[in-house]
Amino acid sequence: MGTNNIGLGRHTLKTANIPILTKILSLPWGTTSPLRAEVYFTNMKVFPNLKWGTRDPVAFRDAELGLIRLRAFGVFNLRVIQPVFFINSLVGTQGMFTTEEIEEYLNRVIVSRFNDFVGESIDTIFNLPARYNELSEELKKLLPSYLLDRTVKYNLFLPFAPGVVGTWRGRKLPWYSSARTAILWSCPGTVFDPVSFIVMAPGADGPLYYLPFWRLKVTIEGIKLASYADLIRVGNLPRAITDVCEEKTLYFWFPAFKVNPALFLRWARQMTVFQPEGKTDDTLPNGLYPVTLPVQEALESAKIIIASITADKRAIFPLLSKIQLRLEESHLVYHPFTVSHHELIHTQMHLSIDKKALTYGIGL
Repeated sequence: MGTNNIGLGRHTLKTANIPILTKILSLPWGTTSPLRAEVYFTNMKVFPNLKWGTRDPVAFRDAELGLIRLRAFGVFNLRVIQPVFFINSLVGTQGMFTTEEIEEYLNRVIVSRFNDFVGESIDTIFNLPARYNELSEELKKLLPSYLLDRTVKYNLFLPFAPGVVGTWRGRKLPWYSSARTAILWSCPGTVFDPVSFIVMAPGADGPLYYLPFWRLKVTIEGIKLASYADLIRVGNLPRAITDVCEEKTLYFWFPAFKVNPALFLRWARQMTVFQPEGKTDDTLPNGLYPVTLPVQEALESAKIIIASITADKRAIFPLLSKIQLRLEESHLVYHPFTVSHHELIHTQMHLSIDKKALTYGIGL
């Protein structure tokens, strides 16, 4: 076992062996001396971006959805701070112990603690987006004590809040990972990307729940549809066309969550016609519904919305194949809804969505 920790610098090893006499005395052990001194070199640098994650979905009893399956993933940094303790507890007599082996071991430790922690701290996945930062901090508090109990001492970091991908009835929920900060992250694959977002001011009292919507600025070729005034003309909407309408940028709005197709198109059409405006904030509140629809999938529905709004159907249908769409900018906008017994009601538009429709959408 390791006994001494030799620091940086030059060191002289004195064996005091007598060449011929040592060979003779070592004959009972096959000319190999039983008294051996070995030197292990330990890399003391920080090893960044080591990954952890659940190999298999973890069963979780959700208060709203019942039994579902969750996956979790994240990264951590590692540094050995007690070399002798590290060698005695993990390395042993192995000639080499790599970061891949440590990563695999710590992955099992972290996942085990994460599974226990989520089961004790979360009642429904609907509360996860508002608690990622809190979950990360609490998990960091639990891990060091657990590692000490296992006689392993590391300087362990979790620089990113763990992103959680859930499955319900065997279907993946690719929602956007968010912490309650000024930055919202998406993880469509293995890389975290920042997402531009805003939060609409409540405008109502009582308990609120926030649903996410994509606001897209799209360049359209094949039909003149660049301003709100153009939308009024194309849709023959009961609006007076003013100079303000001519200068007002047209945005397409889509739910950033999956619901049945008819409800999705109805909300997209109504919000695109309504063009919601109002005071905004860049701080994420509590009560956020997860984003389950990527922005590119929302953009694919733009032609359908154009055809739906256009008053002259005979004229627009032959043009649909020639219309080209190019996404200029996108924002994730959280809209406040008041909570009733069975419905969520938009505080500005006073339109409602049934809670069961949201539950159904998670399975899409």
